[in-house]
Amino acid sequence: MNAMTRTRKPLKDRRKWIMQQSIAAGTVTCLIVLLSMPLFGIIHPLGGLLQPRGGIFDHADDGIHPKHERVRDASLSGEVTVYRDEFGVPHVFAEYLDDMYFAEGYVMALDRLWEMDILRRLASGRLAEVIPAPSVPGLSLDPQIVAMVDQYFRMYGLADAGQDLIDKVEALGTSSIEYRMATRFIDGINKAIKVMKKTNRIPLEFTLLNYEPARWEKIDVAVVGMLISYMLSLSTVDLTHTMLAETVGSYIESAGGKYDDAGFSALFPETNGSLPYECPIIPDNDTIFKGGTPRHSSRRGEMLSTITMVKQIMDAVAEFMGLPVRDGVVPASNNWVVDGNKTQNGLPILCGDPHLIIMQPAIFYEIHLCCQGPEPMNVHGVTFPGLPVILIGFNDKVAWSLTSFGSDASVDYYLETNNDTHYFFNGSWIPMNITQETIRVRGAPDITLQVRKTHHGPIISDLGQAGELSSLLGDQSIDLHGIEGDQDTIQENMSMSWITAKNTDKNVLTCMYKLNIAKNLSMFIEGLSDWATPPQNLAYGDVDGNIAMFLPGLHPVRAKEGDYDPKKYTGSFVQPGNGSGEEWVGFIPYDHVPRSINPNQSYLVSANQRSILAEDYNYSVGRQWTENYRGRRINDLVNHTQNITMETMIAFQADIHDLAAERFVPTLLDALSLETLSGDYQLAFQEMMEWNGSLFAYEMRKEWISPTIFEYFLRFLEAETWDDEWQAAGASNGSYPSLQYLEYMVRENLTSPWFDDISTGGTEDGYEIIVRAFKKTIDYISLNIGNLTDTAASWKWGNQHKLMPASLLNAIDLLLLGNDVGIPYDGSGRCPDNAPVFGEFPGIVAGGPSWRQIVDFSDMENPMTVLPMGNSGSMFSTHWDDQLYLFVNNQYKKPCRANNTSNFLAADVESRVTFST
Repeated sequence: MNAMTRTRKPLKDRRKWIMQQSIAAGTVTCLIVLLSMPLFGIIHPLGGLLQPRGGIFDHADDGIHPKHERVRDASLSGEVTVYRDEFGVPHVFAEYLDDMYFAEGYVMALDRLWEMDILRRLASGRLAEVIPAPSVPGLSLDPQIVAMVDQYFRMYGLADAGQDLIDKVEALGTSSIEYRMATRFIDGINKAIKVMKKTNRIPLEFTLLNYEPARWEKIDVAVVGMLISYMLSLSTVDLTHTMLAETVGSYIESAGGKYDDAGFSALFPETNGSLPYECPIIPDNDTIFKGGTPRHSSRRGEMLSTITMVKQIMDAVAEFMGLPVRDGVVPASNNWVVDGNKTQNGLPILCGDPHLIIMQPAIFYEIHLCCQGPEPMNVHGVTFPGLPVILIGFNDKVAWSLTSFGSDASVDYYLETNNDTHYFFNGSWIPMNITQETIRVRGAPDITLQVRKTHHGPIISDLGQAGELSSLLGDQSIDLHGIEGDQDTIQENMSMSWITAKNTDKNVLTCMYKLNIAKNLSMFIEGLSDWATPPQNLAYGDVDGNIAMFLPGLHPVRAKEGDYDPKKYTGSFVQPGNGSGEEWVGFIPYDHVPRSINPNQSYLVSANQRSILAEDYNYSVGRQWTENYRGRRINDLVNHTQNITMETMIAFQADIHDLAAERFVPTLLDALSLETLSGDYQLAFQEMMEWNGSLFAYEMRKEWISPTIFEYFLRFLEAETWDDEWQAAGASNGSYPSLQYLEYMVRENLTSPWFDDISTGGTEDGYEIIVRAFKKTIDYISLNIGNLTDTAASWKWGNQHKLMPASLLNAIDLLLLGNDVGIPYDGSGRCPDNAPVFGEFPGIVAGGPSWRQIVDFSDMENPMTVLPMGNSGSMFSTHWDDQLYLFVNNQYKKPCRANNTSNFLAADVESRVTFST
């Protein structure tokens, strides 16, 4: 195996090893002191931690695997060999499929057991059982927050959805591949736990928190899968838009026609409306369903206090999980594929880089699975720790990559009329499904949680504090006095309907197994019919020259009071739950789900932008997508490039051209040229002028000052444009229209009434607001890091935009020791090299590409991949972060694609595990 375009560093570089061990030792010591102080009965006693055997010294070899390990187990049918390559990636070679999954579970547990345990506990609502009640100062491990997160996931029902999946698997029978896959995978995990306990190889985190790993069951695999579905479908957009409709929408209506040409539906278009400058993922829908009924817009007032409370709960959980959420949507991922008409070699090339939280251990686990017997497989890629299937990857014939669908259509919210035990629907009181959940809190009394569910889903507002809730349903309101029942007990609460909680005949394990073994387009399409999770954008390519983009998943179809129109009803706002609102009546049939196969333009791109234009499709698939700057930039690159090679694609994935800067900066400079500037204003203006005229204009380079100015200028421009009306309307600042709409105003409508500041006596235009935002930007940066004249180095983008993977080690370094552990980093949240910044001075890049792959179908033996960190979950391992320096330098490795052990070069083998009876 060799890596691309780099000089290989020795894996056991002495200097790096010493630094890593020293940092880890200091971190462990710090943790011991901090975690031992409050309750010695909960955290492992300090003396026990420091004893020669059974304490932290047992972990000196964590993550360092024996050169050759032999594992015997009577359940195996044959011999299995696992080679770990120079990056610690396991390559599993087996004759029998059951044995392959057993070995996969074993090696995954050796590498990621604690991460797997935390993921299953988080999804099951059992995190508080092991996170101690005393909080660690500065690390946000407040036991009340942990217990709240547990209650949230118990109520959300990931465990129930997971049990539905297990029931489907068991119904297929013990001889089914799905049953055998899940069973043998957890058998391997449990074998690894047994071996680790016997050989004192349990990960350090278990010792620090003083608990032991429990056995894995099939439900644990299922709930990890449900957690991933949750992460990919999280949306509170309906809540935000309902609040904005009641506040900003009402303000617009009261403004006497001032905003007639730029009303609420222009700022927040529904399904049939489009934002300016759209570039849909599906350019020419190849499904047979086009056209449809015109959309009729309607807004309805809601219970704002309940909506606000529910949104705060969901945002708090997202923050706890480290999800980079904006207005309730997780921005994530690029993928694209070009056919042979655009490549030098005449066959397709596929690129994928899903954007999730960048963390240590890595959120993805890389593995190669090869079965040579009667059920053959040879697939390489990544999965989430705790899952047996490859989610993104390639085999000998096909490759695929995912991006989040980006829409708000996976979750709907309903305002229920209920008493303690029943809810009112279609004129009748219906019993709720009520269960009691016990949340065990370590070092504190258990919490009893009552979970109430309607047919829509759980009453999520039960998590909040009860209080005076006034109905704002307007013409949809219910006359509570006309409803039979105890009037004193009637309440109005919010329930939530979530796609993955709906029990259908689809099975994600079936789907992913079929994708893992697919040999051609027809097999792949058939496999996607079993996609059971929220919708995704799936890019596909194969050795036969086909390219495609699919939007598989469950897309709800809604009806209202007997009016069935799959395009008319969108669930865009919180709905009344009494039967007068929009109800789910099914899902878009698989054959009607948007797709594009071998399009005339010879390429397909998704970056979470709008999936399809409404005029091309007669179903509703959502109303809100991520701002499309990444998608437009990638489309532009691919569209205007011929003779594309792997090297071309590397450059595209590393592209740091910010299209938003290209669109906003010229108008900014026009506005500033009319002003008389001095001091820092003049210096900043000169920086922006030089950037605009540079050969590398609008690139977010870490060594330049202009990207820092532009990033914060955008924030101030949004605030200066919208905040005056938002405050007058009583809306929360920050929930602004898409940046695409502001782009349109700056580029084409500088006299928009939204630029006028209603808090002044005059009438402002776009130029005035742009200049004001620019000056406030410079003042703000100067106040925080010093003026530009004296502290120019601090203004460089790399000093304000630092990659810092989320990890316990980095948190302690940053929050407790005051060390600046971030790595100066190019890009922005609008560049193809996605690097959104969170926080202020320095901003932290904690999200972005969590895996990169490039597959050239003319050379399937030499794909290129990279993880942003490493494949090991142990900070003591050389594979904890050994791919980081590749990632930050836009370099890759070439994974070995051997289909049997004899083709695996001995020089590529770092360690080996042999399984036998």
